[in-house]
Amino acid sequence: MATQRQEKAAQIFVENGGKSASDAMREAGFSEAYARNPQKLTGTATWDELLDKYLPDRKLVDVHKKILNAHKLEHMVFPLGMEEGDIKKLLNSVGSKPKKIKHGEQAIHVWYWAPDQKARASAVDLAYKVKGKLKQKIEHSGQIATALVEFVGGDIEADSQD
Repeated sequence: MATQRQEKAAQIFVENGGKSASDAMREAGFSEAYARNPQKLTGTATWDELLDKYLPDRKLVDVHKKILNAHKLEHMVFPLGMEEGDIKKLLNSVGSKPKKIKHGEQAIHVWYWAPDQKARASAVDLAYKVKGKLKQKIEHSGQIATALVEFVGGDIEADSQD
C-alpha cells in the first residue's frame, strides 16, 4: 500500500512529464538524501502500481495508436500550369491529402496533410523496444560485405576487420 508521499510523488512525476523522479520526490516531501537515490522508490513494486494507476497501459496504447497514424500540415508550391487533379493525384500517391489549394499570381500553393514520418518512426521504434524485439546495443561482425563496399565506392577489401 502506497503512502501519501509516494502517491503524491507518482502523481507529480506523471503530471509533469519533464520532471525527474528526484524532483517529484522532493516536491512530495521526501528528504533530500532519499530523493538523491530515487531508485529506492522507483525500483519498488509500489511505484509500479502507482504508475499503473496514474499512467494506465490503455491510455498509453490509445496515444501510441494516434502517433502511429500521425499527420502534419505541409505546404508545397506548384507551377501555374499544373492541373488541380494532377496535384491531388500526385499527393495522394505518396499518402498525402490536399487540404487547401490557392492559385497565386506566380504559382499554385497547396497545403496538405502528410504522414509525420518522424513521429511514426519513433512510435514504431518504441513498439519494438516494448515488445523486446529491438535492443539498444548494436553489434558489428567486423566484416564489410562486398556489395556494401561497391555501393559506397570504397576500395576496402571485403574481409577487412577495420
